[in-house]
Amino acid sequence: MPYAYFWTGQIIYDVAYLLLLLGLLFLGFASYRIPRLYPRLFEAAAFYKESVFFEEIKRYISPTFFLILGRLQFSLSLSLIAYFYLDSIGRFVGIALEQTLLILSLLFVGIYLFFVVHRLLYRALGYVYLSLSVYDLWRDGYNLLEWLWSFPLYLAILMMTQPMGFQAGLWVAGITFLLWRLFVIRRTLSVLKETNITYLQLSLYLCTHEVAPFAFWVWIAIRG
Repeated sequence: MPYAYFWTGQIIYDVAYLLLLLGLLFLGFASYRIPRLYPRLFEAAAFYKESVFFEEIKRYISPTFFLILGRLQFSLSLSLIAYFYLDSIGRFVGIALEQTLLILSLLFVGIYLFFVVHRLLYRALGYVYLSLSVYDLWRDGYNLLEWLWSFPLYLAILMMTQPMGFQAGLWVAGITFLLWRLFVIRRTLSVLKETNITYLQLSLYLCTHEVAPFAFWVWIAIRG
């Protein structure tokens, strides 16, 4: 993938920078509305105070709107990373601006819907095996991690637009994604320990929610 400086007419780079600016606007709006947003975020994640965090931000912003902002951020970032990767293996040679925007839009919608369905599967599993209070505790932890993990993706995208930085950026994105899922698993297991979940049910959760869906996407990425 050839390197291009800012706004040179290289379509994907220009679009990428604009989408990164849009993501930063999301971050700026959230930090404007919520005092000490980032210290609050990291403190809540480190000390398992997610429920307290979401209760506090109700004074400043709708928690639902806050969650939508977070999901939009990482969906935008993942769609850009996916586009860069597919472009690097020759899938989008010589396409026009309209095609670029269409492909990015389809990637964004596909990624967003995938994670919406994934959350619905979580909800179904929680409805069957967890009490409402335990599920709410897990949900708050997941929502917070969903916000936090998108931050390093901005760095990954910038690295992928720099000379000799594409592979490093791809590694940063992959490691970030892996760490996010590991933190989700750790948080989930800490919640499930407080219930009467059996090892068989834990295995069901790990296989159906953490291994199979993402192994499928890795397989697709490797096959190109």
